[in-house]
Amino acid sequence: WHLPSNCESLPATQQQQPPSQQQPAPEEPARRVRARVTWDSGSDVDLHTWDPEGNHAYFADQEAIPSGVLVENVIPGFGPEQFETFSGPGGHYTFGICLFDDNDEPSATVTVEVYDPSGQTRTFTKELVYDKDAWLVTISPDRAGFVPDPGWCDRSASSTDPAEIGLVTGDGSEARA
Repeated sequence: WHLPSNCESLPATQQQQPPSQQQPAPEEPARRVRARVTWDSGSDVDLHTWDPEGNHAYFADQEAIPSGVLVENVIPGFGPEQFETFSGPGGHYTFGICLFDDNDEPSATVTVEVYDPSGQTRTFTKELVYDKDAWLVTISPDRAGFVPDPGWCDRSASSTDPAEIGLVTGDGSEARA
């Protein structure tokens, strides 16, 4: 083939390789969903996730945890919002939810599905009723994660006592030790 007289040939390092010699694009690391949140109103409910070092992924910093990402901040309502990890099923995470009421939807019944490294799925449901109403849902796996300071959602109607996090079963009843 011939180049037109007004074109220069590319140096050998910039010439396109035949398809058989091209390097494949690097694969995206596999993601695993660890928590998924949905709700029943047009309210803005936010998923908050902490790793054991206290890194906090939420709507304003969705990539704060090196081993995972808050996939989407859904505004307004219904979800889902979810936290996904990049490196297999392991890792300990604390999950919380917060109602940010900036519209006429003052409450939401929220369902949180937590996918533990063991393969178990735990489902939690709670009604959040006012702006900045918050709930630390659980630690996954149980009792092995970071506990944020009270007020992580400006004010919290629910306990942030580490002894109580994760001690609620999926049907809302208390777990027995």
